[in-house]
Amino acid sequence: YAVGDSNINDLHFEKLSQDDVPDIILVKKFYGNDRSARRRARVWKLKHLHDDVVSMGTDN
Repeated sequence: YAVGDSNINDLHFEKLSQDDVPDIILVKKFYGNDRSARRRARVWKLKHLHDDVVSMGTDN
């Protein structure tokens, strides 16, 4: 996140000097250690969707 371009409403943050505020903050997603639990969350599988085909002709 670009901290310099952000609108932060916090009294503690406003008290910091500009030299102490970082330019950006990197955030890493953390999914947890149990990958198999995430795979088990969805036990169904979508096999097929029926599409309704509509042809649109052009009138010249």
